[in-house]
Amino acid sequence: MQDKDFDWDDLLCCMAEHSVIPIIGRELLTVSMDGQEMLLERYLAERLASRLNVRMDGFGNGLDLNAVATAHLSQGGDAGKIYTTLVSIMGEPTSRFATPASLEKLAEITDFKLFISTTFDSLLCQALSPKRHDCALPERCLVYSPYKNSLDEDYDLPDKLKLDKLTGAYVHYLFGRLSTRGDYAVTDEDYLEFISKLLQERKKRPVRLFEEFTRNHLLFLGCGFENWLERFFIRAVRDESFDQSSRSPIHQIIADREAGRGGSLTVFLQLYRMQVFREGDPVQFVNELHRRWRERNPIIAEAKPPESRARMEPGAIFLSYASEDRSAARNMKEALRQAGLDVWFDQSPSSLEAGALWDQEIRANIRRCAVFVPIISRHAQQRTEGYFRKEWKWAIERSEGIAETRRFIQPVVLDDTSENAPDIPHQLWDYQCSRFAEGRPTPEFVERLKTQVQQLRKEEGGYR
Repeated sequence: MQDKDFDWDDLLCCMAEHSVIPIIGRELLTVSMDGQEMLLERYLAERLASRLNVRMDGFGNGLDLNAVATAHLSQGGDAGKIYTTLVSIMGEPTSRFATPASLEKLAEITDFKLFISTTFDSLLCQALSPKRHDCALPERCLVYSPYKNSLDEDYDLPDKLKLDKLTGAYVHYLFGRLSTRGDYAVTDEDYLEFISKLLQERKKRPVRLFEEFTRNHLLFLGCGFENWLERFFIRAVRDESFDQSSRSPIHQIIADREAGRGGSLTVFLQLYRMQVFREGDPVQFVNELHRRWRERNPIIAEAKPPESRARMEPGAIFLSYASEDRSAARNMKEALRQAGLDVWFDQSPSSLEAGALWDQEIRANIRRCAVFVPIISRHAQQRTEGYFRKEWKWAIERSEGIAETRRFIQPVVLDDTSENAPDIPHQLWDYQCSRFAEGRPTPEFVERLKTQVQQLRKEEGGYR
């Protein structure tokens, strides 16, 4: 790292005050396919071209999602098909990517409390989940879209948020998140539309998010926009003219291939006192920043993140049982996992009062699971106290807002426990129960759950 014009110490001092917001883009999202590393953008563009029957001749190194989408539309293709096909691609087993190393390193830097994503995938949340306490909870992932209701809970940051007081991290998807509704940005036109709405429709702007933009330093990392779009994007985020921005004490730092090439964009940004990282690409920048931060914070860097045994992937099967039925629950878990399903196997404390922290994580898991499977038995009936009873209560509460055809709760009975058995919530008997001795499910039951989860992943592409 020989960029003599770049002030690393200044950046690290600002970070120590928790006043730097990283804005992360496509150039940091690398995935490994068949032993070869490539940008996620390139992989998705190739798969999208194949699925939409778009010929890739002539694209060369310029193959990206915008190019494929433009070619599809120029051939008379349906615009909506672009977004639903991307949801389908991201739901494929081959699209379960390992976390990019750059994102893992950024996640380790605990000075960062708020992350902004300019892409629609979930790799950033995937990187943060094992590193930061509570960061994967639904209320910590926020999504802007000009087509959403600005009163939605996940539209803006919570009121009176103080970045320096946060123990976890927030992620805000500024250009939407993967969904069959198609309310996320894929093409340059999409990005321009989002930016235009942010600039023009101030009443629908995430107000508290933009307040954080104006009083904190901004670190743009590999956003990968074209020259003209990059200028619009920075102008929208900063929410003031470039001339005003040049007189502000707030730092704006850019590590981006296009910005670092030394062309007209570089000259333009430097003219307005924006620090441009000229030596190396964004991945190199993150590597160097991570190295320097660890040198300054050796104790924090080596400390293990808070243990979170309750963490669960969205769209998984949640098994809930009395501790006496653990063996049967294990049988159920293994049968479902062998079928390729994600299963969350509760190993919570045996006491009824497990603590507010545990309660919070379990409730979040019940909110994000695809199917809730309570295991009913004589043991469960006889246990008048047990943590599983809290789980059953929370699942029943969630089910009240879910259509009956969805079959969110699917009870499994291990023995001859009947509907007349005392101390089993009567609401559980409202659902079709399956009876499996020792918790060993039939192939039909497994296939039914598999089909249900696949359908949910298809409808809600954000399950990652």
